[in-house]
Amino acid sequence: MGESHQLLFGITQGGFYSDLREESTQRIMEMEPQGFAIGGLSVGEERQLTMDMLDHSLLHAPDDRPRYFMGLGDPIGILEIISRGVDMFDCVLPTRVARNQMVFTRDGVVKISKKLYERDFRPIDDDCSCYMCRNYTRAYLRHLFKANEMLAGTLASIHNLQFLQTMIGEIRNAIVTGTFAEYKSAFIERYTSSSDRAW
Repeated sequence: MGESHQLLFGITQGGFYSDLREESTQRIMEMEPQGFAIGGLSVGEERQLTMDMLDHSLLHAPDDRPRYFMGLGDPIGILEIISRGVDMFDCVLPTRVARNQMVFTRDGVVKISKKLYERDFRPIDDDCSCYMCRNYTRAYLRHLFKANEMLAGTLASIHNLQFLQTMIGEIRNAIVTGTFAEYKSAFIERYTSSSDRAW
């Protein structure tokens, strides 16, 4: 049998109880997993509570192996957990919000089905090079949603995933160049400044 390239991650749980999370982390680390995962958060609670529990979990987590946050996928949340030392994450959010007519832009999440986009012939995001933004307009995507075309969710998903992929590349570069704090601050300031945000 060939060599396995899979890693075993232990998943810490404990809800919103810091003592249970500490105990969970200690027991998991006794098994010496190759990675450390944080579970049971980002399930509808207030964002500050999520971050508080993440901070507490990471106090007892090893820093010599990958750290994986389960179930978080919004741009600001990604920036917050990376700044706390999380290495990887996953979430259905980018495609779920896409199916619900919402798309990520540098100026926040917008609901593309709003009437103001009916004759908006710009791409979703001027800085995006995804298939959707290179070939279609906000007005056309809005039309597809209004017509209940399956293509609408597909194009919006392509855009949202490319948006996050581009963002992660920028974050990686900012970490390497020592400018992550500045990148995070500038991104959040622009992302939250628009008056036409869906969230």
